[in-house]
Amino acid sequence: MSPTAPAGQAHPHDRVASRVLGSLTLVAVLIVLLVIGFITRAAWPALQDGALLRDLGSSTWHPLAQRFGMLPMVMATLAASGLALMLALPLGLACAACAWPFASGPAPRGATGLRAVLGLMAGIPSVVYGLSGLTVLVPWLARWQAPGVSLLAAGIVLALMILPTIALSAMQALSAVPRPLLQGAAALGLSRCTTLLAVAL
Repeated sequence: MSPTAPAGQAHPHDRVASRVLGSLTLVAVLIVLLVIGFITRAAWPALQDGALLRDLGSSTWHPLAQRFGMLPMVMATLAASGLALMLALPLGLACAACAWPFASGPAPRGATGLRAVLGLMAGIPSVVYGLSGLTVLVPWLARWQAPGVSLLAAGIVLALMILPTIALSAMQALSAVPRPLLQGAAALGLSRCTTLLAVAL
């Protein structure tokens, strides 16, 4: 049997664990502070004299000349995000509709597998999506329209990244629809599609 500490005193193992965890916490805080310091130091030319705010709406990007026009990057980010939403939102809702149980019946065949695939996609790191897009999608698009590195490629990669989140969130929302509403729609003879579009969504 392991020795027990007297009442009111911490066990020696607890004190050691507390010191180790406290040290690791300090190391983590130090790493975060070092990262913030490195980013601030690297971005200092753009931060001093209000250069970043002055050139935020400019399209001129010449860091050596202290010109940091961010407008093209901001517009490209908004365009890629909008394209990704246009692609992923209908697909995510369609995935949720395919896995949606009608009224009080069981979930459609394959719903469990679809959830598993979406969960697996949600767990893939974003760098893997980016690397796959660069090595697979971009060469494929280059055969259709050179050079392949385009807004379309960025939108497709982003759409694949956000598709699992949209689909799983939509599945959760559809599963929260009150059962009496769905059973009432079934009693009225509404089809699955009509119930989904007119009642559940």
